[in-house]
Amino acid sequence: MKTASLRVGLHLLINGERLCIERIVDDKCYLINSKDGGIKLLSKSEIAEGITEEQIFIDSSEEGAKKCEHVAADMSVLSEKEQQCVERKLDYISDARQALGEKPTNKQLKAVILFTAEKRNEKPPAISTVYEWWRRWHSNYHDISSLVNKRTGSSKPKRLSNFVLTLFDNLVEEVYLNEQRVMKSKVYEIFEHKLHYIKSTTNPDIHIPSRAQFYRLFKRFDPYQVMLAREGKYAAERHFRLTGSGVRVTRILERVEVDHTPLNILVVSDTTGLAIGRPNLTTLIDYNSKMILGFEVGFEPPSELSVMRALKNAILTKGYLAKKYSSIKETWPSHGIPTTLICDNGLEFHSKNLRRVCHELTVE
Repeated sequence: MKTASLRVGLHLLINGERLCIERIVDDKCYLINSKDGGIKLLSKSEIAEGITEEQIFIDSSEEGAKKCEHVAADMSVLSEKEQQCVERKLDYISDARQALGEKPTNKQLKAVILFTAEKRNEKPPAISTVYEWWRRWHSNYHDISSLVNKRTGSSKPKRLSNFVLTLFDNLVEEVYLNEQRVMKSKVYEIFEHKLHYIKSTTNPDIHIPSRAQFYRLFKRFDPYQVMLAREGKYAAERHFRLTGSGVRVTRILERVEVDHTPLNILVVSDTTGLAIGRPNLTTLIDYNSKMILGFEVGFEPPSELSVMRALKNAILTKGYLAKKYSSIKETWPSHGIPTTLICDNGLEFHSKNLRRVCHELTVE
């Protein structure tokens, strides 16, 4: 299972034609037809709806994949200062493209730079500087993040692999989240020992996180759930009730909770008149907005299948409901991949298949 985000450079197949997202402004995506250069304007919700209804497809061909290797960003993720810097560079690049095409040379750039600098009422940058802007922008398939100045200072810590994160999660669940109350320092010693063993035997390139990086990983776990596992329900509820902190979230999809409920109805077959049984309702509820993101109704008991079906329903858009059921007038705008999925201790939540799906979707 692969995930993809709407970003500059992403190729889509619409009615058999390949289109590339050239620019993203707020909720609007500007798409360029790869054959005739025509421009098509679609909203993010229209693209998501088209993908859900299998009218729009993400181009996974070799040609499309090569052009989408780089992660692009839209302007909204940049600071105001960074946006101004990128817009300045884009001014020079756009004027150069209009005047000189896709392959400008250093000699040709001088006149364009003087024209753009006069238009912006600023000192013209060096020819080699503008050429380097264009080269980075072109080689990254028009990704504006390639024009953002690199931040000075210490480099970011090395990103941990999914294998290391999975090992961390399993170790914490096994050693830390129980009533023995093992200290974090002891857990780190075990964690470090395991990684050193793996490094010396099977994977010499594996990165071993520092102690500080290891401690930061504990932020992946909900504080209430940690206290519940280590000190019991009474202590956890008393602590979070007294502090008034509870579970803290800052945005939608940050925390999504799974709930199973047997419905108080009896379904009868139209054909035989016999009772089929009581269905079970599995819901995914967003903790921040309290909105139901997705659901699954079925006769099988709570299982990994019902959870994964509800998760699929939560991720996809819901526009099909109004088309399938004309009596429904309201909209259901919720869709997207949750950051964290909170489950109880049912056996279906310990399924390897469910864990694999969550890992592939980068759901914690």
